[in-house]
Amino acid sequence: MPRGKKGGSSRRSPDSTDSLHSLRDVLMSQHDERKEEEEEEQLQLLTFMLSGEEYALNIMDIKEIIRPKEATEVPRTPEYILGILSLRGTIIPIFDVNIRLGLKGGEPGSQNRIVVVKWREHLYGLLVDSVVQVLDIPIGMIEPPPEILGGVEGDFLRGVGKMDDRLIILLNLGRILDVEEEEASGSLELPAGT
Repeated sequence: MPRGKKGGSSRRSPDSTDSLHSLRDVLMSQHDERKEEEEEEQLQLLTFMLSGEEYALNIMDIKEIIRPKEATEVPRTPEYILGILSLRGTIIPIFDVNIRLGLKGGEPGSQNRIVVVKWREHLYGLLVDSVVQVLDIPIGMIEPPPEILGGVEGDFLRGVGKMDDRLIILLNLGRILDVEEEEASGSLELPAGT
């Protein structure tokens, strides 16, 4: 009897070697799957239309989307700043993104939206022609903007996303909102104590 048990245990050792190999294979395949998932990391974008082309911003920068409201004009601001409006008690500047990018804007219509974004702890409104969708795009499908678009115009772009037959232009939000270079007065904030 003890011999049978010994023989039985010696028979199990090849099985345990096989199970080690199969466990190693499972672990390796899980590692490969994780690696593929990391390679296929997705970026979530809000896409919108400007002058007939599709543009996008990172969804993490978006606070909400509202219908356009009448903005109060502010003297001596660039023409792409339409004015300010109160959003639940917070005063936000409204940028016309078509004008900011030097595009031929469409006529105001029922599809226009203000995309409210948060940048450096402040809220801003971006007037766009229409909002299209929220889109997940693999980071590998995003390319840097072509070098020929250098200079100021190129600074507005973060990259170009390719999805099927669509080209989606990713905007550089910080550059769009950067008014300090163009205004001696700096930001649109009121001085402390007023």
